[in-house]
Amino acid sequence: KVLPNDWHISPAGIQVTVGNLPTNGAITPDGRYLAVTNNGCSRDTQEISIVDLKAGKKVSSVSVDSGFLGVAVSQNGRELYVSGGNAGKVYLFSFADGVLTPDGSIPVVGYPAGMALLPDGSLAVAENTNDKIALVNIQAGKVTAEIPVGRYPYWVTVAKDGNSLYASNWGSDSVSVIDLTAKKEVK
Repeated sequence: KVLPNDWHISPAGIQVTVGNLPTNGAITPDGRYLAVTNNGCSRDTQEISIVDLKAGKKVSSVSVDSGFLGVAVSQNGRELYVSGGNAGKVYLFSFADGVLTPDGSIPVVGYPAGMALLPDGSLAVAENTNDKIALVNIQAGKVTAEIPVGRYPYWVTVAKDGNSLYASNWGSDSVSVIDLTAKKEVK
């Protein structure tokens, strides 16, 4: 491959073509599949690609109205959750043998961005334009708490102990530390 500066590179590993502007991915618990969010600039390029890592190829894809970088796989590997960005929701999918089946959505305001699956099976979702982290009960199909953080939260990560959540804040060049038990920012 030749770069615009005329340098030649040889990418490591196996290259798999997915959709337009892949922004994030999540591997299923069994390590077999990778779900990739593709968030190109037009409505036609918003999709979730499924890559079979054993076969080294894309095996399926599903279009969404509007997506963003958040993607998480349930602990049992049978559900997939994708942030809907401008659509103001989190998409729910059933997952089996490399195939996604749309299974509804949950409203989440403020341009849902990065997300993380919490130990109790709920989701933490960055409300990018709302300056909050939403805690989403998937079974109830609703946001159960909103935690104020810095400006434009982008990504969330659960601490190894499962008691804290870290949120990167795009607009304030900061990281918020959230106590999940107290449901508040502590640092």
